[in-house]
Amino acid sequence: MRFRARVPKWDNGAQCTTGKRDIEQTCGPTGIMRFISRLALFLQSTTYAMIGVTVTESASNNDRETPRSTDAIDALNRGQRSFVRLRRTTAEPAPPPGTPVTLPEISSDELMVVGVLGEDTFGKVLHVYDHSRREHVAVKQLSGPLSPIAEARFRRGALLPARLRHRGIIEIYGFGRWPGGDSYFVMELVRGIELSALIDQAPTLRERLPLLRHITACAEAIGCAHREHIIHRDIKPENVLINSRGHAVVIDWGIAKDLGTVEITGDSDLMRAFGDDPRHTVVGTVVGTPPYMPPEQARGEPVDERADVYALGALLLQVLTGVAPYAGDNALAVVQAVIDGPPPALSLLPPSLRPGLVAVIRQALARDREHRFPNGDALAKALHELAL
Repeated sequence: MRFRARVPKWDNGAQCTTGKRDIEQTCGPTGIMRFISRLALFLQSTTYAMIGVTVTESASNNDRETPRSTDAIDALNRGQRSFVRLRRTTAEPAPPPGTPVTLPEISSDELMVVGVLGEDTFGKVLHVYDHSRREHVAVKQLSGPLSPIAEARFRRGALLPARLRHRGIIEIYGFGRWPGGDSYFVMELVRGIELSALIDQAPTLRERLPLLRHITACAEAIGCAHREHIIHRDIKPENVLINSRGHAVVIDWGIAKDLGTVEITGDSDLMRAFGDDPRHTVVGTVVGTPPYMPPEQARGEPVDERADVYALGALLLQVLTGVAPYAGDNALAVVQAVIDGPPPALSLLPPSLRPGLVAVIRQALARDREHRFPNGDALAKALHELAL
């Protein structure tokens, strides 16, 4: 197959030809460099088109394929012999809101445990090499015998984010069960650092201000979930990872809820999470992490998208003050403080902040949810208008 490239006209209106002498005479040395540069771009774009990689980033921030595509391009440009998952240039359209998602079963025979990434009350997150995918992944597993309701919560924590397509939401691959009987699901391995660690490493306001863009990115990701009528209910700095490309990724959707379904209740197995550390997720009558939950969530009332908006406001507050919105000796004390009044950290906001930013934070943290932004998209829009 032969390719014929249209030879462009340069600024002087003369047409360059493919002969080196003609190019020199017509366009001069600058013309040669322009010709070579455009020819290289033509060949590069042809190569990417042949392998099905999207070169141009989408204008939408809600396109999960965009960062994956640029990952592939970066690998090709570096000449690395690494396995990259190439996406087709024409992606399948996202399913309508509320469409059920079926995840495949992934055999434990394909998984080789490399190490432990983390551990909580419910189980562990493992670093695993998946032979079938030929890549490193993360595996979240339940530990010990739990009730069917707890198992249902666990599966829901994978199925709900699997319905979402956004670079700021972790990707879920499938389910499985170890030979010993413990359930697990396989997900994208995000190599990065927790937002909480970045806040701790930045003792001054000037050092923390660049972190505000990650909160805007989180609001966009949560806005994608809200359009699917899904709420996270446990947004906190430990559940936001900044990956190696500098993008914020919202993780741990274990207590997320589809607002169109009936709440799962009565799971006494999970009540043991209500311990002494207020930073840990509380599940039972009250769900979430106390310092970041709104008053209605602390009272155990039904919540909607505005509970996530409040938690995002709490992240903004922590970035700007360097401390958590609430503090207490234990989870119960913090829950009571949330019910009793606004975050004490509000009084620590620096007076040098722009009034518009302070207004956004106060609206997101309004005690009455009717006064908050209605969803993540609205908060993200307000933050974008501040050029954060």
